[in-house]
Amino acid sequence: MPVQILLVDDDSALRFMARHLLHGELVDVAHEITEASTGPAALSVCAEMHIDLVVLDLHMPGFSGHSVLEVLKEGPDSPCVIAWSADDAALAVAVREGADQVVPKNGDVNLLVAAVYDCLPSN
Repeated sequence: MPVQILLVDDDSALRFMARHLLHGELVDVAHEITEASTGPAALSVCAEMHIDLVVLDLHMPGFSGHSVLEVLKEGPDSPCVIAWSADDAALAVAVREGADQVVPKNGDVNLLVAAVYDCLPSN
């Protein structure tokens, strides 16, 4: 069964980049990537299908990534959540909120790939 990955970011260019990066790097892992551009859309996807891993932007208008993280971590079958932000302070807060991994957006993209591998269900 493929690993279900949800990319959540209000910036379509960053979602595009992350999708192509992960598709290119996860060639040895059966996976499917779904995208959401808002917090409510992300929660809707998680309610409709089993998601193994969420790459979550923390700064989105309206319902922030922090709010999404809080809701996801309340559930009984919480996915692995990778908080992804250019804001180091927001990443520190995400750790306290229960994020499984944190990755700076302005850092090495290989850090995102490594975090995804760390969150794969077989690890």
